[in-house]
Amino acid sequence: MISLCSFCLANHSTHPLVSFHPKVLQIVQQEQTKRTALEARLHSQLLLQSESMVAMELKLLRIEAKVAHRDSRFQRRQPNIGNITTTTAITDRLPPIAATPSTPNRSDEE
Repeated sequence: MISLCSFCLANHSTHPLVSFHPKVLQIVQQEQTKRTALEARLHSQLLLQSESMVAMELKLLRIEAKVAHRDSRFQRRQPNIGNITTTTAITDRLPPIAATPSTPNRSDEE
């Protein structure tokens, strides 16, 4: 691709080092117009993508806040199991087997 300074293009008839054929000037100007249009489209696509990313990040932050709020409410309602407190952020998992009491429920004997 031919890249020319704007001074050369604007002053092609008076610039001492440049004497372009009008057809060459027309082609160069068309290419620059195409390039400018392409850059504008790419810029608008980048803006749209960044707006989408910001929207997704906000949505994720809201979901995380909702889950944290739900977890804190759940932890306040749950009693302590033996020596184990429910201070972990993960509440959708069962406690490890070693953490459960090994004695059977007395309700089974009755």
